[in-house]
Amino acid sequence: QVVALLGVLKAGAAFVPLDPAYPRARLEFMLQDARVRLLLTQKRMLERLPGYGGETLCLDELTTESFEKSAAPLLRATPEDLAYTIYTSGSTGKPKGVSIRHQGVVNYLAYLTRTFNLGPDDVVLQLASFSFDPSVREILGPLVVGARVVMVNFRGARDPEFLLARMREQRVTCLLGIVAPMLEALVQAASQRPFRYDALRLILVGGAPLLLSTCRSAGQAFGSQVRLVNHYGPTECTMTCTYYQVTENESGPGVPIGRPIGNTEAYILDRNLQPVPIGVPGELHIGGIGLARGYLNRPELTAEKFIPHPFSTEPGARLYKTGDLAKYLPDGNIDFLGRMDDQVKIRGFRIELGEVEAVLSEHPAVKAVAAMAREDVAGQKSLVAYVVAAGGQEPRVEELRSYLKQKLPDYMVPSRFEYLEELPLSANGKVNRRALPAPGQSDRSGENRRVPPRDGIETKLVNIWKGVLNTRTPGVTDNFFELGGHSLLAAKLLIRIEKTFGQKLSMATLFREPTIEQQAALLRDPAASPDAGGMIAIQPLGTKPPFICLDASLIFRPLTHRLGTDQPFLGLDMQPSELVKLTSPYRLEDMARELINNLRDFQPQGPYYIGGYCLSAVLAYEMARQLRAQGQEVALLALFDPPNPTMLHILENPARPSLLAQRLKFYLSTLRQVRWKQLPGHVMKRLHGLFLRIGRSMFQLSYKARLRFHRGGLGDVGDVLFVAASVYRPQPHQGAAVQFSCRADSPQTEENNRRAWGELAKGGLEAHTIPGDHDTMFREPNVRVLAEKFKASLGQAQKTSSRSVQSDALAG
Repeated sequence: QVVALLGVLKAGAAFVPLDPAYPRARLEFMLQDARVRLLLTQKRMLERLPGYGGETLCLDELTTESFEKSAAPLLRATPEDLAYTIYTSGSTGKPKGVSIRHQGVVNYLAYLTRTFNLGPDDVVLQLASFSFDPSVREILGPLVVGARVVMVNFRGARDPEFLLARMREQRVTCLLGIVAPMLEALVQAASQRPFRYDALRLILVGGAPLLLSTCRSAGQAFGSQVRLVNHYGPTECTMTCTYYQVTENESGPGVPIGRPIGNTEAYILDRNLQPVPIGVPGELHIGGIGLARGYLNRPELTAEKFIPHPFSTEPGARLYKTGDLAKYLPDGNIDFLGRMDDQVKIRGFRIELGEVEAVLSEHPAVKAVAAMAREDVAGQKSLVAYVVAAGGQEPRVEELRSYLKQKLPDYMVPSRFEYLEELPLSANGKVNRRALPAPGQSDRSGENRRVPPRDGIETKLVNIWKGVLNTRTPGVTDNFFELGGHSLLAAKLLIRIEKTFGQKLSMATLFREPTIEQQAALLRDPAASPDAGGMIAIQPLGTKPPFICLDASLIFRPLTHRLGTDQPFLGLDMQPSELVKLTSPYRLEDMARELINNLRDFQPQGPYYIGGYCLSAVLAYEMARQLRAQGQEVALLALFDPPNPTMLHILENPARPSLLAQRLKFYLSTLRQVRWKQLPGHVMKRLHGLFLRIGRSMFQLSYKARLRFHRGGLGDVGDVLFVAASVYRPQPHQGAAVQFSCRADSPQTEENNRRAWGELAKGGLEAHTIPGDHDTMFREPNVRVLAEKFKASLGQAQKTSSRSVQSDALAG
């Protein structure tokens, strides 16, 4: 996507982002309305896209040679030319395309990079969908100054705990496109965990009113060094037109939207286009070079919203009527007060209520409809549809929701539906939205026909749901997401469940088990959880046989991104299993036997594609050996940077004097191969390893004391694995293995490691050396080489396997 975006701009063309999750009818309208000449996509996306008669180019089918040119393309674009067209919700029932010029993009990027000193040392987390303009600043802003962009898939961008882990893993310094509700969820998640993280220096917030309480919580969660800035700007004004930096001396519940950025003007005018005094509300108007050219193929709407500039002598100067109500504060900053029309923003998504109403009114069972954004006690908004049925026969909520999903994006589908005899009207015959009842209060509301709780656990969950969703009577069989729940509320729900029951449910569990009835069953019996002793979907999609790793760590995500969405990559969850309850002393053979039982519950028969990293690789080896002994086929055993199997005994007492002397002698011999400039770092690394080994010896002593005096089990599976590996002596495996190791301290060390594993794997060892060290081999750019080698080995194993196993269990 990034390559395609840059290629289009360098060619002098304009891009129109298409979200494959959108309904086909919406995508078809956008393709036709924009008169798209070339469709850039990937082969796997073609079946999701509507029929398109123009030229199509699948980027994943292009060869490297097709990109190699002797010279850069000639610059064809001028400042007035289009850079992109983004479609937003339209009040007529059809989306409208906003056409943005190059000069607006360049002006904004100049403001962004200079005002906030973006540079090559920065790391930016990309959160926004490509269908929304914040994605442009998240990608182009860092790239124009040589900073790094960390991509996050859409599902990951909805999970606050995943984002926190990603931020810490990648040492993210800037969040340039986070919406206020997501920031609040991120802060809440950080406050519930010991989150020590001081790399973050800049947060740009937009998309919804920002509360001062959220800002203060962000400072507590991420540190006082964070610079928090409130951004305001419709799509028609190229991402951002005003900004305000939050200070420690703020007062009041909300945060102003500030002052205009460079080459931008802001006016607050009355109905007669006259400036209003300080403190008097008026409509906010924006001028400057950031204004869009207008609405694509909508000259009447363009003329209505982009008016001649009443205070400028420049020919052709215009102002954009935002429809936002605002006022000037005494210090000259602008305070946002709300909308003047039926446009709303929910979780940062811009929605025209008229479009929702127009589409829903086309349903044959709907006589009249009104849509409205309702705010709960926590300030979170959700979309509610009030329906008058045609012929007195009320359509089912599921029927209406399914109908809308065929025509509207998910964020525009109402969370709740209320049935009324008739819509309340004002004196002039228009819908009186203020007279619409609150959700759940109408006599024929679906909320009055729900299954009540049946025991104490379900009753507690009902109360938790009521507090999170602000609904009166959630039923135990209702779907959390169909009652208005979304990822931000899901984060709150999981935190409250953990506080109430002392048990943690994951975000993935909530998506799979979205009812009170299902969640209550998991809380009664934690072993019944899909995450318990089962699979964790690191990348669950695809039709190929799944690769199963003995670790669900985020370290594997860069690798899964490189493998693509047709290759499932699953983690075999070890933490909640019975591993930590095994009888002491712990044995790796027993751990492998327990995990094989869990594995075969998920996949009863081979071929199996398994692997592990570091000590987990040793455990994966033992599992493969036992599976082979059971007559099961192990098509691929992948060992990611495993320790030398002949040196595992060092773990039993790594600080023993004889072993330390042996290590010191070895380290001194390696100094001859180290360059002078690298010597200080090399010595520090060795000292760190020495202290680590001393620490491990202390751990072994404490373990033996617990074993001797308490006969109790260890509480963490990592401890169990460490102890078990120290006494493990691997036996030969009759199958093959593939080893992916980073470069060792010396060629001799690397060769010894490979020879040791080669002697154990009687079916042959395929060995690959990956750039980087033990900690960085899964990071960019080293992971590119790892993914290429691993994908080839995996593909070859799948071809030669005697049976094929599909991953239908998690493909949905």
